[in-house]
Amino acid sequence: YEKTMRAMENLSVLGIPIRISCVISRLNYKTLPELAHFFIKLRGRGVGDFSFTYSVYEGQMWQNRELFVPLSEVAPFLNQAMQSFVSQKVPPPYLRLIPYCFVPRYASCVGMDEYTRAVDVTGVERNSRDAIAETRIKAEPCRRCLFYSRCPGLETSYIRLWGADEIVPIERLPPEIGPYRMPMEVA
Repeated sequence: YEKTMRAMENLSVLGIPIRISCVISRLNYKTLPELAHFFIKLRGRGVGDFSFTYSVYEGQMWQNRELFVPLSEVAPFLNQAMQSFVSQKVPPPYLRLIPYCFVPRYASCVGMDEYTRAVDVTGVERNSRDAIAETRIKAEPCRRCLFYSRCPGLETSYIRLWGADEIVPIERLPPEIGPYRMPMEVA
């Protein structure tokens, strides 16, 4: 821990941007509010950006699927964590692979990696949004969502495990939604 903290400070001194990404799993989802407070403190150590990433249900992750947790269970803790950033006037994290309907107040923080390049196992390069869309589907309720054209939906394996009953389309934006920031894009 101490070595990591010193390394972050050294990177900061060198002007190298630091982003911490927290992959959400059954092991940590209930601690997201506490993690948010910890992340906020790390801004003083040179960390400039954060992200909360929902797991992709394939490959090695599928082998460890006991760590998966439905987004409906994650959402209350994630929304509380996001509120901590807003109340401390700290730019909230980038929300990666989390459909808009689970975090409607923080829709401006949701990103689906439109600008990240991905190389698949065959060596074909394309943007991550297209790669992600190949493994995802949209349930019937999604058609009523304001973000239908932007959101790639849920992993097909997620739907196989949990179903789509928890999807509640965003048919209008909540009044308290804020344009907190656009997520940091990775070129």
